[in-house]
Amino acid sequence: MTEVGLYIVDYDPDIFKELGVKSLIFPSSVPREIVEDAEREFEVFIDFKPFEGGTIENIFNVKNRLGPLGCPSDIDLWSRNLEKVGYDREMLILDFVRYPSPAYKDDFYTCFCDKCREMASMIGYNLDDIKSDVKLYLRNGDTKFLDEWFRLKRDVINEYLKWASIKRAFYFTPSLSRLVGQDYRLHRLDVIHPMIYIEDIGPAAIGTEVKYLSGGLRRLILSWLNPIDNTLIGREYRKAVDLSKARVEPIINIGDDLQSKLSQVMDAGKIYLFTYTRRNYGILKKVVGVLGDGDVEDPMV
Repeated sequence: MTEVGLYIVDYDPDIFKELGVKSLIFPSSVPREIVEDAEREFEVFIDFKPFEGGTIENIFNVKNRLGPLGCPSDIDLWSRNLEKVGYDREMLILDFVRYPSPAYKDDFYTCFCDKCREMASMIGYNLDDIKSDVKLYLRNGDTKFLDEWFRLKRDVINEYLKWASIKRAFYFTPSLSRLVGQDYRLHRLDVIHPMIYIEDIGPAAIGTEVKYLSGGLRRLILSWLNPIDNTLIGREYRKAVDLSKARVEPIINIGDDLQSKLSQVMDAGKIYLFTYTRRNYGILKKVVGVLGDGDVEDPMV
């Protein structure tokens, strides 16, 4: 039996019960009284952004604030954000526990600030050498010059996961996760939620990230993703299951062709849908209500 969870914007508990929804994910800004009400009927999680409010420095020495994507090496930021979250760690799902992605253009090539230099040295890397290699890649397009940078980002994110002891996280889909420092093979989490969004709907979505890739890196990532067609969600889900030591509970964008998307991940014990608003209740009513029977109804019928 496949359970269904929703990442929600609108809170409609009667509708959720009607649909057989078991779990809800709230943005961290939701009023506490709504969370407390939801806990009476549902399993509840809070979206937690651990690097929010920090500053990054890209390879061109430009500093920037990217909202939820601060410097992952800023240990003081780790503590400040976790102290103010106000919920038990068991309720938290890490979101944006990563570096900026290609959708952030020049800021993809981060972070090279002083805090990153200190962290790199602490865990056995030379950030100046890595910076030189990344600049070489930008000149000649040879992805071998990115290998050490990718390893550093992976190890910094792993340092945070060790420190935080939060056991759930949203991850980029497997073919993109290396770009942002997320590694399915590291055993730091109990549950990974791969964001398998194939559309062009913003950062983390395959359609968006591929659009901003170029050069050798674009060729490499497309070789992992191709063919980009209706089977991609299922293929990425299988990669996640094969790679991960954690339980895999995918999160799928509601969007178009929901029936086809869900049919590719039906062997998951739980599937999350992103994002519930009242506008898409009709599609959900036709699809979600029959998931528990292992069948998916065509929402367009």
